[in-house]
Amino acid sequence: MVRREPIRKWVNGFGRHFSDCIRCDRPAAVDKWHLDEVVIPINGRKHWLWRAVDANGDVLDGLVQPQRNAKAATRFLARLTNRSGEPRVVITDKLRSYFKLIRDLAPSPDHCAHKGFNTRTCHCLGAT
Repeated sequence: MVRREPIRKWVNGFGRHFSDCIRCDRPAAVDKWHLDEVVIPINGRKHWLWRAVDANGDVLDGLVQPQRNAKAATRFLARLTNRSGEPRVVITDKLRSYFKLIRDLAPSPDHCAHKGFNTRTCHCLGAT
């Protein structure tokens, strides 16, 4: 019988190392990002899954939050730019929170907001 405590100690001791190795082996993010959010139910409550996918279809980041507003978008994009740098082009849906946010946090990329452009993220989320 395997007990939980030795596994927890092993994960605490070596998990960070494995995580860093996996992160180092990842390809660098392409400079064209697709950002989108989708609603998911968790324990009967509505939450939003924020996802970022690059032009190759590699998932850059994901974040689950209970709201879909400017504060949530700021938290997501700030974390994303800290991890992956600044993109050349950002493609989003027409969520109004993105417009000012992208101008403030990442002023140099081009921002395309169109409902049909963002289908890459939807396909990665499993939607049709």
